[in-house]
Amino acid sequence: MTEENGNEYPNENEVSFEMPKAFDEIEEGKCADDGVYTLMLKTAPYTKQNNAKTGDNLLLDLMITEDVDENNGIVLTQYLPFPNSSDVGKTTRNGQPMIDWKMQNIKENVEKLGGTIEGKKFSIPEFAMCRAKVVRLFSEESPDKPYNRIEGGLMMYEG
Repeated sequence: MTEENGNEYPNENEVSFEMPKAFDEIEEGKCADDGVYTLMLKTAPYTKQNNAKTGDNLLLDLMITEDVDENNGIVLTQYLPFPNSSDVGKTTRNGQPMIDWKMQNIKENVEKLGGTIEGKKFSIPEFAMCRAKVVRLFSEESPDKPYNRIEGGLMMYEG
């Protein structure tokens, strides 16, 4: 039996679906080798609520852009937490107020991207570039599927 949406019910206990291509034709994504790469903002920076739902993160989608490199086009996202009301009265392990630590982290990354800081405001240029150490990691959930992460802070692009 076939429903209007195309789902087939070969028998009462099972539902089947059709995909756009065969499962043995699935292409794997790329994963960069460990190294220091040139990165460029792929999209305008944006904010998104953090997983704890206590505040927002500034997200920077950074794309690897080397002159000659098989890793070109790989996009990594750098998450920079925004200060929020739940940070009031909290400090880091070294005693720095949490709000100040988050602001310092944003300031350092904005400066590495060639952005500007003025009073309480900051801006990041479109298509800003930087350098960053990228590492290849494996998760416990998917030990056979590596993923990339930026390790440490961003570095100035000297191009």
